[in-house]
Amino acid sequence: MDVAMNAVLSAASLVLVEAEPEAMSTLSLEALTFARGLGGPVHAVVVGALPAGGADELAAHGAIVAHQAQDPRLDAYSAAAWAACVIDAARACGAAVVLAPASPRGNEVMAHVAARLDARMAANVTDVVSAQDADGGAALRVHRQVMGGAVLEELDLSGAPALFTMAGHAVEHRAVDQP
Repeated sequence: MDVAMNAVLSAASLVLVEAEPEAMSTLSLEALTFARGLGGPVHAVVVGALPAGGADELAAHGAIVAHQAQDPRLDAYSAAAWAACVIDAARACGAAVVLAPASPRGNEVMAHVAARLDARMAANVTDVVSAQDADGGAALRVHRQVMGGAVLEELDLSGAPALFTMAGHAVEHRAVDQP
């Protein structure tokens, strides 16, 4: 899949990145690679501590800014609290698109983001068919997996910001300098 083929976004994308104790999650690195294909600058948001070398890993995968939410109250996972952090970061960077890996945590947090913003959200997106800037957000046409991946559905997303989770392994994660 070539996300950039039809993408024309100029506004920022924000990726929720899940940090593991030793490194960023593979699905999060894939989501950063996917976001780069949308065309605009990529920001990352991490809730909690970054592993050693985490900032360098985010930069290597295209994040021009890493927003980090750290507070003792965030030590215990709460989807609602993480959603508030994602929304704050999205507003701070003017994100037209907010995405996360379609992990259990990513799907749950993004559902909370969508509810708080009264917005549509697509889960398990595999492909962006077309994208364009629209009214402070993005108008995206996406394919997403449904019925356990047996069927692909085409869906239009628009809003400020457009919200989705990216299906795991829809793209291979690649550092910026890798072809």
